[in-house]
Amino acid sequence: LAEYCRAHGWILRIIETMPMGSTGQGSTYMPIASIRTQLVQHFNLHEVASKQRTSDGPARYWMDKNGWKIGFITPISHEFCGSCNRIRMGVEGNIYLCLGQNEEVSLRPLLRQGASDAQICDALTHAVAHKPERHNFLEQPNNIIRFMAKTGG
Repeated sequence: LAEYCRAHGWILRIIETMPMGSTGQGSTYMPIASIRTQLVQHFNLHEVASKQRTSDGPARYWMDKNGWKIGFITPISHEFCGSCNRIRMGVEGNIYLCLGQNEEVSLRPLLRQGASDAQICDALTHAVAHKPERHNFLEQPNNIIRFMAKTGG
């Protein structure tokens, strides 16, 4: 898979399992550090400096000499909450501020009432200002009951 992604100029992202929904409750995860170590050695990768990846979200990227990148998203083994710049919008108009928390903001009423772009922007700005500081996957594993498919990905 890594060779295929490299040949086509794709970025491969490897994500640790997050305990979301009833199917994730009580599950264990495999830290991807060992996978990363093997891939770094096999493809002679070097880590991309953090100042070069400010808009890439939670992934930590590694690159080969030709510029092919692979990202590792590690919400459990290497928490990145302090630098997370992601929110998600579900199909019902809910903005989920953190995958590991239940806080959400519904844009549906604004959208149904024909709110202006400025009003929607204000609502999003307010929501992001209240984004949780961190997830609780380990401390409260039963906290998140929605499935990733409902959240949107």
